Amino acid sequence: MRLIDKAARRELAAISLDKGVSRAEAERAARAGWRAWQAQRGTYGGVYAMLRASQESRPRTEHAQAALIADLGATDPAEMPDLLRTWSSLARYDKKACDALALLRDDSLLPPSQEAVLTVYVAECLATNGRRPEAIALLEQLLSSKDRLDLATDDQAFELLVSCYGGEGQWDAALATCRRYVDEAPHHPWRHLLLAKTCLRGGQPQNAEAAYRRALELRLDNLTRGQTECDLGTLLVSQGRPGEGAEHLREAQRLGRGVGWALIEALIAAGQADQARAEADAALARAAMQGYSDGRGRHTRGELYHPLVAVDGEPAVLTRFQAAHNAFPNAGGVAGMLIDWYAAAGQFQPMVALLRTLPSSQVWPQKALSDVVSVLAKAHEHELLVTATLEFLSARYLEPAALDAVCQVMIGSARDAGKLDELRTRVEAALAQQPDNDALVCLLAQVCMATDRRAEAVRLYAPLAAECPGDQVIVGWLLAAAGDDPAHSAALLPVLERSAHDLNSADARAALAKALANCGREQEAVEQYALIFESTVNPFRQSWLADEVALHQRLGIIDQLVDRYRRFVPDWPNDPAAQIALGDLYLQLGRRTEAIARYQRASRLSGKRATVHRVLAANYVSLGMPESAHAELWAIVTGAPNPYERVEAVREYVRGCRKLEVLDRALAQVRPLIGKSQDEYETRDLLEEYIDLCRELKRYREALAIIDEWARKAPPESRIAPALASWRKYTVEAMDPDASRQ
Repeated sequence: MRLIDKAARRELAAISLDKGVSRAEAERAARAGWRAWQAQRGTYGGVYAMLRASQESRPRTEHAQAALIADLGATDPAEMPDLLRTWSSLARYDKKACDALALLRDDSLLPPSQEAVLTVYVAECLATNGRRPEAIALLEQLLSSKDRLDLATDDQAFELLVSCYGGEGQWDAALATCRRYVDEAPHHPWRHLLLAKTCLRGGQPQNAEAAYRRALELRLDNLTRGQTECDLGTLLVSQGRPGEGAEHLREAQRLGRGVGWALIEALIAAGQADQARAEADAALARAAMQGYSDGRGRHTRGELYHPLVAVDGEPAVLTRFQAAHNAFPNAGGVAGMLIDWYAAAGQFQPMVALLRTLPSSQVWPQKALSDVVSVLAKAHEHELLVTATLEFLSARYLEPAALDAVCQVMIGSARDAGKLDELRTRVEAALAQQPDNDALVCLLAQVCMATDRRAEAVRLYAPLAAECPGDQVIVGWLLAAAGDDPAHSAALLPVLERSAHDLNSADARAALAKALANCGREQEAVEQYALIFESTVNPFRQSWLADEVALHQRLGIIDQLVDRYRRFVPDWPNDPAAQIALGDLYLQLGRRTEAIARYQRASRLSGKRATVHRVLAANYVSLGMPESAHAELWAIVTGAPNPYERVEAVREYVRGCRKLEVLDRALAQVRPLIGKSQDEYETRDLLEEYIDLCRELKRYREALAIIDEWARKAPPESRIAPALASWRKYTVEAMDPDASRQ
């Protein structure tokens, strides 16, 4: 089999690695991939080249489909599984590609073994695209055939079939499929585990217990055995058998599975309080080895110690917590949890005292300061906030980005308390004691900005920016302080020239161009804007477009700017950002029709890129086109690649609909997503979003109806069941008499 030539491989590798390759280079590489395919019709290397080159744009995706469908028969059989896997990943969330993949399955040139693999991929794509009945029919046909599959494909087909039946709510069929699956290979532990999970979701906990126990009798790796012990222990506790459950949870922990909260609660429920305390201390010692920001560690107070608070009371548990911190004074995980504890208990003085004891040789105390400042600001503890921050900055280094966040919180707190002038006096006093403390210099400059003393802020920032022209945070502070004042801009030029030279970024050159224009050096400013297109990786930004247009209009050379955009946009034919930039330019010039045409083209090119749809939605809102804005917001949801991002996309969609005043439409769109989800966490979050929407629209009966529906459907041990009671309580409380009689 011939391989792609070295030059084409290098270019294609540049695409796949995505290491700062410009769009023009990527397009050249895509064309090289297309030529490579044409030179190697039917080889895996050639088709894979097209697949890699096609993922950024629909037109090239269609080329890749045509290439694969036309010449699959010539593909090396040994390469076929990887080729099909790559193609299915491309097709998974694309209905058109899914249909093309289904057509491939009927290709008589496919060997039987590869046809089976492809059938499973087709079924997976159908299920992902909401076509589960079709996937079920396809898989049943495959699994009933005389030519049995290899074990891996067989497992994949059965698991997918069970998932599809469950997604359709056909739990009897799902359980029957599982039992058939187990009966065919009773020595296979994975099949018993699938049966156990299906029994749980189908409301048969006793059968789930039997399946878990049978799986544990068979050969399992330690990771899977630990998870199985944990699942069985949790099930037994939920069935009112905490003593048995604790034994399995303890075994899961011995195998490396984290189960702290569940084990402690089981021990307490079994009347073994002393063992629960010992286990809590051991779990806290393990948490000490975690980093400050580790999510598991930061939730220990709420999840790990909550059962002990009910037994011993909060003061006693806090004493144990403080003892753990004294034993591990340099452990970020313990300090973070103790800060959370103090914050929740409203004990702010001990929290600040703890901040003073943190090690100065590590970075994580900077995050601790940010957390403490946020807590104190929310509690309106302004005096304590200022004292803690000044003490910290006087003794420790703080990175510019972290310093910026802390300064903003402190200044906001001072503004709310009416004490900006007092804050300025206190910072000046601290700086007089340490005149070389850069953090205090920056804080004073930020306070000067907040009190409209821009000249003083520029004077403070300029030496720091001159020392660090490549630090975009500090240079950004200086630019914000200088504004459009020509006198300040002249002082900035040496710093900005070095920054533009060192960084060669579009933002740095745009900042230099603006400063040059403010100083009256307009022709040089035009040259800097032109250099953005010549020398930077991605020249398309909206942030400086208004300044660029105003300069060219003032000089009477706006046609040059339009020509420049038109000349460079074709180098990024599949980049929606380029189309948006040209559309924004037309909009600035009042050419609405041409702007909309560019936005529509950008939407077609954007695929599943949420950032593009987000920008387009905002643009359509400004144009007074709510239907188009809604379509872009919904595209963010449909393009989300995983359950977590889909939930976030739905929340963003609801916020957008709220601004468009179409919340009724959002309610109708979100409802079907709940039933399609196969992820418990996603289902729970979508349910909560839907119920909140119902309450906001005062459609309480709809909220109660879906709560009751899921109370019948959700197994007791699921992530959804515990939330249903509180959702019902809040909904009933929100109902007024008129709403309750709807």
